[in-house]
Amino acid sequence: KNYTEEIQVLDLGCANGHEALTLYFLLQNNFPDRTIKMIAADSNLISVSNASRLEETSSLIPSWIDKSRYFMNVSGDTYKVKKEIADQIYFEFHNAANVNTYKKTFDLVIARDLSLYMKESDYKKFVLDVTGKIKSGGVLFLGDHEVLSDSHYDKGPSENVTYYIKK
Repeated sequence: KNYTEEIQVLDLGCANGHEALTLYFLLQNNFPDRTIKMIAADSNLISVSNASRLEETSSLIPSWIDKSRYFMNVSGDTYKVKKEIADQIYFEFHNAANVNTYKKTFDLVIARDLSLYMKESDYKKFVLDVTGKIKSGGVLFLGDHEVLSDSHYDKGPSENVTYYIKK
């Protein structure tokens, strides 16, 4: 796919923000010349409200993450994501069942294991709605045991993660 200068990401079910931040760091490491803009959403208001204020001890930050690039030391061994990084990730209270309310389209959507939290009819509607929110050539990540049998997608060639590429 020909990428634009800005990669639009939607992380549904981001909980306390660890997944969204890790994803941001992975994308930034692999696409250093691109701007990553992310919406990280969860239906748990308390978790998502605290996500933007996430602080970690040095020992909990994996070695592949460049602390000096992404974090600032707030006290002793405690680190917080730098403001310029945090400004690229918009944490919000949002229900994945209402994904059709987003005005933009995305290059990457993370929607792992949402089928566990939805009735089958709601999940089918979600898949239909999210398909309209992914750009052609965009990627949809699902949970390890979720299968998408939609003609709009090709299954990604990985045995380690479940993802689909929109045609």
